[in-house]
Amino acid sequence: MEKELSLDLLRNSRPMLKPAEAAEYLQVSPKTLALWRSTGDGPPFVRLGRSVVRYRVEDLRAHVDGRVARSIADADRKFR
Repeated sequence: MEKELSLDLLRNSRPMLKPAEAAEYLQVSPKTLALWRSTGDGPPFVRLGRSVVRYRVEDLRAHVDGRVARSIADADRKFR
């Protein structure tokens, strides 16, 4: 994304990110994030309207923290 994420936004207690911003935060493409949303494999999201989706930074962090692995076998178990 062209703009850097605002530090003020990240310091907020419950910031909400647009899908493109959340994808940048996770270092994945927006298409990957959309796929995860449709399959339920990604982080939780908030639907604010028919086509308005947002992500809470704390949910993105928790998603990443839940994927930390100490070995390939451990990582394989987390992705099943």
